[in-house]
Amino acid sequence: MTKEQFRAWRKAMKLTQTGAAQALGLNRNTIELYERGTRRDNPNHVVSIPRTVELACAALMLGIHRYGGPDESTQDDLKVNITHLMTPDGLRPEVVEWVAEHVEGHLFTTNDVATFSNPSEAVYFKLRWGTAASDGAD
Repeated sequence: MTKEQFRAWRKAMKLTQTGAAQALGLNRNTIELYERGTRRDNPNHVVSIPRTVELACAALMLGIHRYGGPDESTQDDLKVNITHLMTPDGLRPEVVEWVAEHVEGHLFTTNDVATFSNPSEAVYFKLRWGTAASDGAD
């Protein structure tokens, strides 16, 4: 994701820099740094936007939002509806295999919902299995 793409994402989401920071769990200075693309104290130091931030931006565009109650330990968890990926015996075998290969954090499934301990993995899962659950694409 380039600084221009990041700025376009923020504007498409109708977020201020402060709003983008809150939505992504970052501070406002980090958002400003991503949009500028270089450090103020060293304009030769190019700042790249991490893949996890790019995935979080994609998640927010898809309507995947952080959830959690008053207990802040749940703020980084994400839930993904997996009803379409279930069989009477649990998750479809190809989904289980994909998760084993691609998810390093914890994945819990209850009531047709997958709960991840790592937000970027939840986004990755949603992007892969959210809408293309039966097409077999990677």
